[in-house]
Amino acid sequence: MEMWYSEFCSMVRKIYVYTAEEAKKLSPKIKLPVDDVKPVSDAGIVSNEEKA
Repeated sequence: MEMWYSEFCSMVRKIYVYTAEEAKKLSPKIKLPVDDVKPVSDAGIVSNEEKA
């Protein structure tokens, strides 16, 4: 058994799989201020200029 798998299994208690429709109906447990929420298109994008 791979090391990451046993570590993952020791940390995870439950995994839920939802359809897109079910996920939209869920209410978030933590409410973030609108200013703190980034659009998905900007998330995780780093240009080469920012890396230098």
